[in-house]
Amino acid sequence: DILIREGEEGDEFFVIMKGKVEVSSRGSVIAVLGDGEFFGEMALLEGVKRSATVRAIEDTEVFILNRDGFKELLKINPKAGLKILQTLSNRLRKSNERVIEDVRRETRLSTLGKVAGTVIHDLKSPLAVIKGYLEFLEREDLPFDERKEIVKILRDEVNKMLDIIQDFLEFSRGKDTLHPVPARIIDVLNSAIQPLKAVAEEKGIDIVIEGENLPCFLDPMKIKRVINNIVMNAIEVMDDGVITITTSRDGDFCLLSFRDNGPGIPPEIRGRIFEPFFTSKSGGTGLGLTIVKKIVEDHGGRVDVKSEKGKGTEFLIWLPLSSS
Repeated sequence: DILIREGEEGDEFFVIMKGKVEVSSRGSVIAVLGDGEFFGEMALLEGVKRSATVRAIEDTEVFILNRDGFKELLKINPKAGLKILQTLSNRLRKSNERVIEDVRRETRLSTLGKVAGTVIHDLKSPLAVIKGYLEFLEREDLPFDERKEIVKILRDEVNKMLDIIQDFLEFSRGKDTLHPVPARIIDVLNSAIQPLKAVAEEKGIDIVIEGENLPCFLDPMKIKRVINNIVMNAIEVMDDGVITITTSRDGDFCLLSFRDNGPGIPPEIRGRIFEPFFTSKSGGTGLGLTIVKKIVEDHGGRVDVKSEKGKGTEFLIWLPLSSS
């Protein structure tokens, strides 16, 4: 049964004594209310038309109060007015949170088309390389050393594709669920850096980890992704040199410093490096550092960068310490 209808005039306030009602606006259900909850208060307080339709979805008893009766109730029991205002405030807060999340979702969806186009474009390059080298591998007279080198190239191109796809997935998730656990930061660093050492050594780059093995509260898989993105960015722009990763305590946070002696970031683009789709290198999605910032902030931390052209770059990341 419909108790009030959207767009109607009304000056009655309803309190649900028993049962359950469904509140809908513009054809969409926005709430389900039960025993002790109320509806119709906006028309009562403001004298405006009903903003929603309310129908009983099971046997329901309601207490109905008109405007005059409501005013009399407030005189007798001012606490009732305070309770109504508190409930209104809570409803408005929840409504505001839903609107903000809807806007974020719409913004994210509107950019996914752009991301998809970028991903498809970036996947074409490694796929073309793989296709060409697979034809080479079909040659029966191909020397073993050349075959071995081609297999390495193919592996690198597949890893490049996986990184592009991973960036796309991380970005498209929007608000993601973390699974934080107590973990020692040096242990997490060692685990993340181990697969990157071979790539670094091929370019004559040393990766050094220094500092205290501090207890942190973090999602190990997500933070490994952060470490991978930052270190791989440094490896890609360096010809040789050292990447130094240092841990230290900074109040209630573990401070991670990733310092390299590469070419540095030009000052004119330094302020844009965390923007989605911004990249200064060919073959990148422009999402790597966006994802770094997102993951760190999801942990309640923050990220900063210092760089001087020709002298190197330092990324600083603050992550919450664990109490244990």
